[in-house]
This record gives sequence, structure tokens and C-alpha cells, in this order.
Amino acid sequence: MKTIEIKTKEFNEYHITINNFEKDIDQSIDMTLDFLSNNNISAIYAFGFGNGKYYNLINLPDFPLTWIDGTYNKSDTIYGIYIFGIKGLEISKIRDTDNSVIGTYFESDDIRYIYLGDLLIKETGKPKSEQATMIFNNIKEILAEYDFEMKDIVRTWFYNSDIVDWYDEFNKIRTSFYLENKVISNLVPASTGIDGISHQGDIVASLVAIKQKLPKLKINEVKDSKLQNSATEYGSTFSRAVIIKGSELIKLTVSGTASINKKGETIHIGDTRKQIDHTINSITEILTQCSMDYSNVYRAFAYFKNPEDLDKNIEYMNKKIGNDIPIIPMNSKICRDDLLFEMELDAFKKLED
Repeated sequence: MKTIEIKTKEFNEYHITINNFEKDIDQSIDMTLDFLSNNNISAIYAFGFGNGKYYNLINLPDFPLTWIDGTYNKSDTIYGIYIFGIKGLEISKIRDTDNSVIGTYFESDDIRYIYLGDLLIKETGKPKSEQATMIFNNIKEILAEYDFEMKDIVRTWFYNSDIVDWYDEFNKIRTSFYLENKVISNLVPASTGIDGISHQGDIVASLVAIKQKLPKLKINEVKDSKLQNSATEYGSTFSRAVIIKGSELIKLTVSGTASINKKGETIHIGDTRKQIDHTINSITEILTQCSMDYSNVYRAFAYFKNPEDLDKNIEYMNKKIGNDIPIIPMNSKICRDDLLFEMELDAFKKLED
């Protein structure tokens, strides 16, 4: 278990990554939950990656767990779990119509926050496009209950089963919804779109929305970098990253990034290591642009399309970004059939750094 604590004057954040299950899974989870409880840390939301059977085996407390089975060829694998918690502020649980917890609301002096997870359509059998439309409508309704709008979203995750087959259709639905709700004219969220099998439904989503209470917050898109242009130029409605500057911290959330050039074309087809190189170089450019490096990272996910590539290239990847990075590498298909690797991360720095 690796825990990164981010301290502010009002509250502390805890970013917990479990990616090495030296003990049995239940024991590792129990140790993590004991850590939260013993330190009066409120869990906000979580991600889990591995065989779907662990979703029901893990006795998590009352917060949303977005669980993705991206294993395909490794039936008993669990890749890792990430939990975000805070200490020092009161939180409110956001519940679905069936009373299940799908999110957390809290606020500081400057900012109001909503974290949503495990958003899915439980009526399986509906066309994927219909499920996607329903999820976007559900998101809008949930945010409205707390006086948030779609344009307040800064980060999204969409794990779509068989994503390659309908990613273009999904992008059209997302773009249409963003246009209708004035997202694109305000700020296009950072995002990840990856193949994944959820415990229910064909698409599962998670997101972060923030709304300032005082005019101290600055939120900007990182639209492009030296190696990649804006994703909107080739039909994907997400920003390369979003940078959030508050009164004490600067936070950066980098979208799922892959081996795509400035024209939006996949490059280094068939060569996993060269795709890893281009992906990491592209992320490095964004970090540098924001005066950060990998020592500022507090959460990262890496997706390998092929299980054999995952086994062969973890050490190679870690050498390029640093062995101390809290990263969960996993086997999951990417949004294009010729993409073999994708990576995303979050980073922070204090304003005085």
C-alpha cells in the first residue's frame, strides 16, 4: 500500500494505491480500511481493477467503487485498487434511486466538490448507445440536485465494453450532449475512455466536478502539447489535461494518453515499447508545461492491451517514470485496435514550490 498525503489548511487528502498483494486480498483490503478508520479518514470514491468476482468479495464501506474487469485472459488476476479519502471536512453521500452510494459531496471555504463513481445502467440488454445517453442524462440530474451543471465537470472516466466497436458512436453522443449543455464553450473535461467489463451494464462512468464559492479558483484546459494536438481535432471531446489552481495547490489531471501524433494518427503500430515511449514523452511534455515532473504524481493508471505486454514491460515503463510512482498497471483494451498502451495520471504541487 502506498499513501500520498496532501495537506491544506482546511483538510488533508489521502491517495491510497494498492498494487502489490503480498498478503491475501481480503487481508490487504482490511489493512487499508483499518488505516482509514484509525485515522478518521472519510473515503470519497475508489477504483478497482481485476476479475469481477472481487467486487463482491471486498467488503468496502459506504462509498462508490468503480470496478473494472479488464483481465480477459487472466481469470484470477487483481491488478490494484485506488482509494481517495479526506480528513477535516464533513461529507455527504450521494445515493441512487435504489439507495446505493454513487458519489460523495463535500465543500471547503473556497470550493464545492462532487465525486461520482460506479455510474451505470442496471437494465442490461439495452443498446450501448442508449445506455450512454441515459448515463449522461443521469449525470446531469445528479449534478443539478447540488446546483452543479455539466460545465462544472473537470474529469471523467468511461469504461465501455467492446469500446473499439462503438467508440465513434460514443464520441458523437458525448459531443452532442456537451454541445447541448454548453460544456465545450466553457471547459472540455479531461477524460479516459477504455474497454472494460463492469459488474453490471455495458458502460460505467466516474467523474469529478468542482464549483468555486469564491473567485480564487482558476481552471484551464491543456489543449495540446509539443507532441499532440487537441483531441477535439479528430473527433474526441476531451482535453489533454485540466489544470486547477486554488489558493494553496495546483492540481493537474492528465487524460488517458496513447501513441497518437499531432495529426491524430496512431504511430509505432505493433511496437509496444515505442508506443510506451511516445505516450510517456507526451505526458512528460504536459507535466513540464505545468512546471511539474513525475515526482509530483499522486495517482496513475496504465493500460496494456495484451497481457503478455503487461508482463514484459512493467519494469521498462517504471524505469521511464520512476519506480516510486503510485501506479496500477493492468490489461485492458484501448479505444483503437492498433493502440497497445495508454496511461493517465494526476499530479499536484504547492504554490510555494
